[in-house]
Amino acid sequence: MKHCIVILALISAVVWTGCSEETRLTPVAGEQNELSLSKTISRDGPISLSGRDFVSAYYAKSGELFIDPAVNFCETNAILHFLDGNNIILEIIDSPCWPGQTVNLEGTLTPGGELKLYWPEFAIATLEGATGCTLSGTWGVLHGSFDGETLQASTHNHGPCSGGTFWGPVFGVSFEKGPVHLTSSIDLTVEE
Repeated sequence: MKHCIVILALISAVVWTGCSEETRLTPVAGEQNELSLSKTISRDGPISLSGRDFVSAYYAKSGELFIDPAVNFCETNAILHFLDGNNIILEIIDSPCWPGQTVNLEGTLTPGGELKLYWPEFAIATLEGATGCTLSGTWGVLHGSFDGETLQASTHNHGPCSGGTFWGPVFGVSFEKGPVHLTSSIDLTVEE
């Protein structure tokens, strides 16, 4: 359990889910614009949310899961702030993954519920050091949705990892084991 918390404290500085279709939270391409809101989203004030942020990682060649999102997650509280136009900030205010820190993810939310959030640069740098992965492409850009009740978003990376300062010593991750698929997700619900 201690390793789970340490992993999430390091990795959450960027991270979260899904090595199988059952655990993926990102809507299928083409469906994002067809989301229907279960209630009207008030843009007048902030919305309090709670739920989990989590990560999964597996070796692409063997499929061996070495970070399981079912056991490696953090209970998280956040506030969704509406800015001008479609701009938003998701403020993570309480999470053991981010001990003593408030983390702001800037992004956009369309009227149809399509969500895009950006992890801050310091979080990406922290994860690269801990994992030894070169995070590329759209890593750090979480895509998902908010339907007025549930906010779900994830980001993925696929590539070689040396193991870094944490994954190598704890999980034995190395270039020799092949590329790693890493997914970082957040799953939050509006508090009543």
